[in-house]
Amino acid sequence: TKPGNVSARVYAQLLAAYLYDNNLCHAKFLWKRIPSSVKEECPELKQIWSVGQRMWQRDWPAVHTALNYEWSENVRHLMEGLR
Repeated sequence: TKPGNVSARVYAQLLAAYLYDNNLCHAKFLWKRIPSSVKEECPELKQIWSVGQRMWQRDWPAVHTALNYEWSENVRHLMEGLR
């Protein structure tokens, strides 16, 4: 990445950490700040946010469905901790 740019990997870790801490407000506002180009290049980032959306709606069966994903090593421990 260029200086000043944040990688999708860092965004994914931070978004997953917010969800793990049940800090849905921070997760939502982070999602809004992530550039569209980063969201498009990282399907896992969109999947993390899909979990967050279900958590926001308190749709726990859908949260568990959304968690059924092959997470990268980067966020696996956080996302599996949400189960």
